[in-house]
Amino acid sequence: MRSSNHRDLTLDILKGLGCLLMIMAHMPYRAGVYRQLTFLGGFATVPFYAVAGVTATFQAQKYAPRAVTLNYLILFLLGFALNGFNSPDYLRPPVIHFDIIQIIALGSLCVYLLEYYLKPAAWVYLLLALLTFLAKLGLDILLPVQDHPALAGILLPYSGTFPLIPWLFLFFLGAYAYRLGNWWNLGWALLLLGTYWTLVWSGLDLHYRSKYDMSVGYFLLSCMLLFVLYLCARGMALLRDSAGLAPLTFLGRNSLLFLFVHFAAIAFFYLRLQWNENIPLFRATPFLFWLFLLVIVLIVMSGLLRVAGFLLLESYFDRIWVWAVLIALVLGVAAVIPHNGLVRWVESGLGIVAALYYHRLGRALKSVKAMTTT
Repeated sequence: MRSSNHRDLTLDILKGLGCLLMIMAHMPYRAGVYRQLTFLGGFATVPFYAVAGVTATFQAQKYAPRAVTLNYLILFLLGFALNGFNSPDYLRPPVIHFDIIQIIALGSLCVYLLEYYLKPAAWVYLLLALLTFLAKLGLDILLPVQDHPALAGILLPYSGTFPLIPWLFLFFLGAYAYRLGNWWNLGWALLLLGTYWTLVWSGLDLHYRSKYDMSVGYFLLSCMLLFVLYLCARGMALLRDSAGLAPLTFLGRNSLLFLFVHFAAIAFFYLRLQWNENIPLFRATPFLFWLFLLVIVLIVMSGLLRVAGFLLLESYFDRIWVWAVLIALVLGVAAVIPHNGLVRWVESGLGIVAALYYHRLGRALKSVKAMTTT
């Protein structure tokens, strides 16, 4: 494994590629080539979860379990700001489920604990990835989701959600692939591609578009794409002096902020203003709408980061009570505000604030430790 003392450009590139895929996934076009592009964009979670798994192994080398567990618990709770944006009534069962941030928090914690206490060999992560997917196939038989609605979207697959089973497999597989050399990554990508097409040619319907139910086809494509993305990111990292990588690495370094800003941009320009239909140029050339959204997101993110620095608010987020208040607001908004539209925008704002100052959370947790040890 590479040293964790320095920031790995490969991981920033991987997350940056995930950001590009995520905007593509949420394009409002489902015809022709754009249908294939949105399908490809649906794999955006692959690099995000894989990198989260790698980062967790780094943390296991440097931090004690208490601080890391609290950090991920707070991230888990703050993540409900995204739930509130996507589903304003998420506090009402059976709508409660895990979204992207919850699974990142829990998946990362699983890898961290495994690495901290057991320090397993690379092949163990590969085995765990496979067993996680096999567990999903077993749960489909033993615990049909329609018979256990309380587990839907938390442990069992449910449309539009990211439950622990099977999405944990990407955290394990990410940790495994990171430890491999490029030739091994290439070999696995080719083996998975060959396996996929062999099954297709044998007449099996792999249901390759079944993402949230995680079919065998989607699982094989996700694994193959993960190894391919590692190869691409490492190749691009060799161009570290290239200015062309700056937007990509900027997105990767600020991926949590991107998550909230890009959803807000799509909601405003697509759902509210409907520029994809009302602007003739965007209607005639849908790709330009995707490019427009990307540029807008980059501009807004840059502006928010500058404003956050100018306002000198960072020191306030060194206090744990500020994070407690933020969590209370995130969890309370949906219960207090009756208008779903307003809930979406308030939750989006809270999520953006959390993302802007998330790098200060470690300081807040250190202050808590200092107070409890004096």
